[in-house]
Amino acid sequence: MKFRYCTECAAPLEQRDATEYVCANGHEYWNEPHASACVAVLRDGQVLLARRGIEPRKGKYVLPGGFVEFDETPYEAARREMREETGLDCPELDLLEVHTIRYRENEASLSVVFHARHWKGEPTAGDDAAALVWRPVEFVETDEFAWHIPNLADRLRALTG
Repeated sequence: MKFRYCTECAAPLEQRDATEYVCANGHEYWNEPHASACVAVLRDGQVLLARRGIEPRKGKYVLPGGFVEFDETPYEAARREMREETGLDCPELDLLEVHTIRYRENEASLSVVFHARHWKGEPTAGDDAAALVWRPVEFVETDEFAWHIPNLADRLRALTG
């Protein structure tokens, strides 16, 4: 998405750097990544993945998750997203990784990745997950996985023992 006009006064925007924009009237706009949270659920050396049912990257596989709402912590968002997308209850989450996901021009997410030590329920696709699949942890290094996350497979392998 191109940022062309100020949301305050509709004057043309000038980009100062990768994050900051300003208009001729001095209104500043910061294009910062949105917070998101996702969860790695592991079983027998495999990770639970969701096939995206919507853009961006529709049809690719991701760790189940989504955006953090204004009044939530990343932990709360991860638990909520897991209930919505997989039907799983994940009361115990450990912080695994934090990275940036770039969607398209001027759109990014600061993604907080958790590991669910325990979960309750049977995975059932819901919300924007078109399907759920169990794949070997190495799958996150393939082109079918939506995002390149450095060292994710190594971190998941370490958790599977």
